[in-house]
Amino acid sequence: MLLACYAALTTFSRGVYAALPVGVLVFLVLRIRQDPRFAAARGWRAAIGAAAFLLAGSGIAWAIFQHGGYRGLLAMLMAFAALVVSLPAMRSLPARLLALALVSGLIASAVVAVVGTVLPKGPYVCHAVLFAMWASLAYVRKGSTEPGVAFAATATAFALVASAVNVSLHWGGTPGAVLPALAGIAVLLAAVWASRSAVATALTGWREQLWLVAAAAMLGAGVSVLVGGAYLGERFATTREDLDGRMKHWSASLDVLAWPADWVFGKGMGRYPASYFYHVPDTELPGSYAWKQEGGNGFLSLSGPRYSMSWGYLFRFAQRVPPERGNYSLLFDLRAATDIEVHAEICEKHLLYNENCAVASRLVKAAGPGWHRAQIELDGQKLSGGAWYAPRLAFFSLAVASSGRNAEFDNLRLVGPDGTDVFANGAFDEGTARWFFTSDRHHLPWHIKNLFINVLFEQGAAGLAVFGALLIAFFWRVWLGSAKAHPLAPSLAGAVAGFVVVGLFDSLLDVPRVAWQFYMLLCIGLLVVPGGGRSLARSEGLESTVTKVALRAGRPRNGDRADQSVDATPYRGGTKKTELLWEMLWTPPSRRGWGEGEGALAVPDGAKVVVLRRTTEGRRGST
Repeated sequence: MLLACYAALTTFSRGVYAALPVGVLVFLVLRIRQDPRFAAARGWRAAIGAAAFLLAGSGIAWAIFQHGGYRGLLAMLMAFAALVVSLPAMRSLPARLLALALVSGLIASAVVAVVGTVLPKGPYVCHAVLFAMWASLAYVRKGSTEPGVAFAATATAFALVASAVNVSLHWGGTPGAVLPALAGIAVLLAAVWASRSAVATALTGWREQLWLVAAAAMLGAGVSVLVGGAYLGERFATTREDLDGRMKHWSASLDVLAWPADWVFGKGMGRYPASYFYHVPDTELPGSYAWKQEGGNGFLSLSGPRYSMSWGYLFRFAQRVPPERGNYSLLFDLRAATDIEVHAEICEKHLLYNENCAVASRLVKAAGPGWHRAQIELDGQKLSGGAWYAPRLAFFSLAVASSGRNAEFDNLRLVGPDGTDVFANGAFDEGTARWFFTSDRHHLPWHIKNLFINVLFEQGAAGLAVFGALLIAFFWRVWLGSAKAHPLAPSLAGAVAGFVVVGLFDSLLDVPRVAWQFYMLLCIGLLVVPGGGRSLARSEGLESTVTKVALRAGRPRNGDRADQSVDATPYRGGTKKTELLWEMLWTPPSRRGWGEGEGALAVPDGAKVVVLRRTTEGRRGST
C-alpha cells in the first residue's frame, strides 16, 4: 500500500490525485456497509471518526511540514506510531496514572531537549534514542503484565511527541513555532481521548495498528507532495489552461469522425495516431519515423516536427543503454536531400524526464543522393549510473533537429568508453526491435486523453454503448447486486471508480497491459460467485457453525455449555450480547476481543448458532 501511494504521488498527475480520494471513498462506503457492526449507530460514529482522522491528520501534517519539513514530519510519524502501539497500555492505566505519565513524558522530553543542545545534531539523536527506548519498553510489555512497564512505555510515547516538536523547531527555528506546538498538543489530546474510547479496543491487533500508521504515513506523504513542491504548484496553476486545451483537442478528435459509419462503428482499434496524422493542420505534425528496406537492407527514416522546437518537443528515437562515465562516439550512415541537424544524447532517465546527460548535435551537409558516413562525439563525464543501491537507467536518443525535414539512418554504432558498441540492432536489420520513440512534451498526437471519447473514436456509438453497459452492470452488481457482500466487492469498486476518474483526462485503454488489467477487474466483478462471506470466514479459519458459545457482559465464561444448536435467523437486537457474538464468530482468533455498545448479529445462510447469555438477575436464557 505504501509503495502504491508513493507511485501515485510521484506521477504528479492531477487526474491520479483526484482518483485516489474517490477510489478510497467508494471502498470505505462498501466496506462499512458489509460489516454488520456498522449497522448500528456505533459503526457510523466510527466512520465519522475516520473522516475526522483524515481531516485532522492532514491539518497536523501540514502544520508540522510547514515548519519542520520532512525531518519534522518523519519525527512526528515515529511518535504517532509509538502512540498507536501504546494505546492498549494507556487503556490499562487508571486516569491518575495516565495523567502522571503525560506529565512525566513532557518533563523527560524537556530534559532530553536540553541535553540535545550540546550534541551535534542533538534533536535528531535524542529523538532516535527516545524511539529506541520506547521500542524496548513496548517489546518488554508484550510479555509482561507489570503496570510499571505500561506506565514507562506510555510516558516515553508522550515524550516522543514533544521531541518531534523539538525536531521541527530545530529545523525551522523559533519564529513560527506555534504551528508545530499546536500540532503536538493536538496529537497528545487525541491520544488521551483514544485511550479512553472504543478506539483503544479496536486497535489491539498489529494489523489494525499497522494500517493506521500506514494511513498516517500516506497522509504525510500526500501533504508533503502537495505543499512542498514548486513543480506541483505550477501544475495546479495551469489547470484551467490545460483543461481548455484538452477540450479543444477532444473537439478536433471528434471532427475526424466524418462519416456516419465512423460514428456508429468507429475508426478501429489503434487508429487514432494515423487519423490524427492525416487530418490535423500540417503545422502541428509532431514528427514521425518509418522502417524501410532497399534490396533487403533495412534502415530508419526519421522526420522532425513541423513546428518550432525546444528540448522537450524533439521527436526522439531511443534505445536503452548502460550509463558509463566517459567519452562516446556515435557513427552512422546518413542519407538526406537537404542539410540536416542531427541531435544525439545519452541521458539518465526512465523514459521521459532526464537527469545527467551527454548531448551533442551536428549539422550534416547534403552531399548527393547516396549514403554518407558521419560521426558525433559525446562527452559522458557527467554520467554515473547512480549508486549501487539506486541505479539509474539511461537512454540514447536520436532526433532530427531541423523542423519538417527528413533523414535516413543506417548502421548506427555507439562506441563506449571501453571501445565496444553498446547498440543492439543498430543496423535495423531486425526492424525497429530494441528501439522506441518518445516525445517528452507533446503527447496529444498519440492520445485523445479521454477514456470515453477514445472508446467512441475507436469503436463508435455501438462500442461506447457496450462499454457503458459493462460499467453500469459492474457497479450495480458490486454495489447493489448479488456480489455486494463479497469480500472483493469494495476493492473492485474502488479500483474501477478510480480508473474511470483518471480516464476523464486520459485515454488509458490504448495501453494493452493497462487495458487487460481493467477488463480483468470488470470480469471479476461481473463473474465473481456470490456468498463471499462464507468464503471469507473459511479463509480466516473460522467456523460458521457454533455449537458451544458462552457469553456474558464483559468476558466469555469457560464453564458455560450448550447442548444443542438451533437454526439462526437474521436478528437485529441492539444488545451488547449480540455484538459480542458477532466478534466471536467473525474476528480472527488473534484479534478476538470484547467490545462495548450496541451491535447487530449477521450470520451466513444456513449457519447454526446458539447464544447463552446471563441476564441482570443472574438467570441464563438462550436466544
